[in-house]
Amino acid sequence: MKKTTPESLNICIVMQKYEFHSLQNRTTNIWAVADKLSQSGHSITLIGWQLDSHQEKPQLDLDSKGNSSTSRYGGFFPGEGVKVISLGHENRKNIKNFARLCSKNILSLHKQNPFDIVHSMDTFLPEIAKYRKKLGLSFSLGVEVTTMSTMFSKLAFSENNLTDMFKITLLFPYWFFKGYFTHDRKILKNADGIFTTTPRQSTTLDRYYLYPQLKTYEIPLSTSLHITDETQQASDVLSGLNLSSNEQIIMTKTKMLDYREMNYVLEAFQKIAYRKPKAHLIVLGHGPQFKKIEKIMIDLALVGRVHFVGHIYSKDIPKYISASKVFINIGAQTSGFGFSLLEAMSQKKSVIGSELSPVASLIKNEHDGYLIRPADTESLAHKVIQLLEDPELRTQLGEQAHHKITHAFDLDKMAEKTLLAFRHILKHTA
Repeated sequence: MKKTTPESLNICIVMQKYEFHSLQNRTTNIWAVADKLSQSGHSITLIGWQLDSHQEKPQLDLDSKGNSSTSRYGGFFPGEGVKVISLGHENRKNIKNFARLCSKNILSLHKQNPFDIVHSMDTFLPEIAKYRKKLGLSFSLGVEVTTMSTMFSKLAFSENNLTDMFKITLLFPYWFFKGYFTHDRKILKNADGIFTTTPRQSTTLDRYYLYPQLKTYEIPLSTSLHITDETQQASDVLSGLNLSSNEQIIMTKTKMLDYREMNYVLEAFQKIAYRKPKAHLIVLGHGPQFKKIEKIMIDLALVGRVHFVGHIYSKDIPKYISASKVFINIGAQTSGFGFSLLEAMSQKKSVIGSELSPVASLIKNEHDGYLIRPADTESLAHKVIQLLEDPELRTQLGEQAHHKITHAFDLDKMAEKTLLAFRHILKHTA
């Protein structure tokens, strides 16, 4: 006999790192959706790794093994029914242990107040997946848990020439099957549902991963959506970099996981810098490939024209973006929408994205932004120069981008679709 799905659900949402832009305004997408669900009478628990260090450290009720020991499992309470657990505050804990620590806390909490569904946005939890039926809960995942974004990245950074096309043709099947049989197959087999953010991801799951469409839920639930109508002051950003308000600022954000992403941007900017003496490139972010990227910048003789800012807290990204005229995001390390690109669009900035990344389903080329192939540095340089020389074009694209972003991410619809997806999963796995 099937278990009846309760009217009020107890939901656990997992991600290694939540970005807390404002605990007062709670404009972060995942916060806002959690708030909406809690306001509808559902109990929501958010489990992440750690808060940005500028936030107050929450007091958690954890036992000596790091498990939640009481029903009041602490953290911030952004809305009635929303609870937060941050696992990474104690130095003795390593992020490599996130999945294990997370599973322990879920099991501990489940004994006190059973969850109906656990949804992990970017981390596979093998213990929860294996024993989910015995525990009496459903287990869903975000598409970020698979290697799909890695496949997109390899395609995006391939050169547009016969040699690279031939290489990709030969190697891509190997990359795909290696990722599928060593990682993705086990994950998909143990997932009661997969959440995607774009039609491309849903189609890829169906055609190549052979994952049932019935268990795929397309919801643009980005992890860091932050739309603001406030006018950001850029003077402190520019003065901090010894730049004047007359400079033409181009901005990009990168995780520096693949040096080729910044290599293409820097090669394009070299062409831009030659034509536009007042143009400067500000690079947000830091990562393992920084030294290699810095050397490329020096070799291209761009010292003084390219400014590496390093890691920026999420709450400060809007301030930096406000100083720019053009925002570039050609990365493909994520298979969802990046917060920085959405923020740039919400601030009416001219944006340039990759035609091979998920943002291609968001940006309409030459209507609310530009789409290029990352390796096509000539086109990238041409588009940026065109935007710097034509303020009216920048305004037109910026207005269209702002209109799209404020209408595409309707919070009520996102919360409604998320709840319907959870109920559908529970109905078919109860």
